[in-house]
Amino acid sequence: MRGQDMYARAELVVDREEVSRLLSLILASNPGANSFIRIKKHPDGSLNAEDLQNAIDYGFNIVRWHLVEE
Repeated sequence: MRGQDMYARAELVVDREEVSRLLSLILASNPGANSFIRIKKHPDGSLNAEDLQNAIDYGFNIVRWHLVEE
């Protein structure tokens, strides 16, 4: 990062509510991601809970990275 090596620890996020929150942030900041993340949305913009849970059950999750102090 900025020319320096950094260490990070990966966390797999599988909690449906947290995946929904993070995925909504991803899709809001990068609408193109919707072309390969095919989870239905409700008219209010929220993700369909059944589709999201089905995706999680089949292995979909989000990797959240935490920087580690050396």
